Amino acid sequence: MAAAGSWCSALLAGVIYYMTGHGLTIAEERWAAAGSGAPNFVFHASSDAFSMMAGQGGMVQISSTRCPHAAAGFDDGCKYAGAGAPPYPMLLDSYGTRRPPFDVAGVDYSVGVAPGTLLDPSEEPLPAGCSYSRNIVTCQQSNTVLSGYDFSLHKGIQLIVGGGATNVTIRDNKFALGPNCKDPVININAGGFVMFSHNSIDGNGALCGNRLVFGSLINGVYRDGATLTVDYNLFYDTPVDITDNRGPDMGAARIVNRYNLFYLQGFSGHPDGIQLNGGNFDLIDVSFNTYYNRSPPSTVGGTQPFHIEAQLTAAIRNSTVSYNTILTPGACRGGRNWPNGCAANFDIACKNDQVAGWIDSNTNFSAFGNYIDWSGAIAALFNNCGTGATWGKPTPNLDLNTGATLVP
Repeated sequence: MAAAGSWCSALLAGVIYYMTGHGLTIAEERWAAAGSGAPNFVFHASSDAFSMMAGQGGMVQISSTRCPHAAAGFDDGCKYAGAGAPPYPMLLDSYGTRRPPFDVAGVDYSVGVAPGTLLDPSEEPLPAGCSYSRNIVTCQQSNTVLSGYDFSLHKGIQLIVGGGATNVTIRDNKFALGPNCKDPVININAGGFVMFSHNSIDGNGALCGNRLVFGSLINGVYRDGATLTVDYNLFYDTPVDITDNRGPDMGAARIVNRYNLFYLQGFSGHPDGIQLNGGNFDLIDVSFNTYYNRSPPSTVGGTQPFHIEAQLTAAIRNSTVSYNTILTPGACRGGRNWPNGCAANFDIACKNDQVAGWIDSNTNFSAFGNYIDWSGAIAALFNNCGTGATWGKPTPNLDLNTGATLVP
């Protein structure tokens, strides 16, 4: 093990090393011998990009440069990412130079809870206004910071934020939909600002089957003026929906989803990455996230990664889906193999449902700068918002496999 800036010896040729924050770990073997016979090491990193230079006698020096694609000038989130290694640093290797020019969440920088010891919320003191009872932590006080807890213990502890609380921060925690199948994992009734940041949530795939009530990891009801910010989180093995959101009937709420990694979704039901369950939203920002899904193990071809859908009587205004990296590889062949080989239906969609009894509108939607592998989807983009949607301006949406511009 060796820290950044130190010398280390006896490293093996043909092995990729990763910096975990405390030293080097061997991740996988790959032959990369230099012409001189000296080791030529390939190095992937956490929030820093490290390089290794072979020296005499098998000695190497490690140097660091934070955020390998920072020079591109994107607000991609890398600058403020947490410590630790990115969970999937080689996820984009097969796309070569067609990969996004910016730093990608979970690939070039860390997401989720940082390594370290977490507290048991059933035993350790909780913040003022929070209490524990029967595998549920309830917080009903504004100006609360809930940080450093392991909610995955005891077969899964549910978190409820209630009472219309505002200025609530949920940060650096571990959550899981455990064997007790108590969902949603986080249930929010917000009157103001709620930040959900640097957390890890394990949905445990098909564990709960059809026993789920809500079918979502995060379920929220938001009052006029409320804002939900979801950033730097790791969501993985999500059984159905990632977030379900209900806005107010009067006024509007906001949702900001940025710098997250969504890894594998869709083991039952009708899975959505972001589901809007009626009510009004004025500003929805879904940007610089990474979404990866494949089939199998995901078993539901109808998974919908980033659909902004007005339904159940809703007014949605000013939505942006931009600079996301969406990987739904497979052999769906534009739906001709449906559902075999399909990991999603449409990767990005603007929808304005017109169902009897619903009064819906979806205006000023924009999707641009997204990089998409849609080989396992019916299509990359879908539009039934008419002229209320703008695609590919100012930056085109691109096909990761061909580099071609995508249009709905």
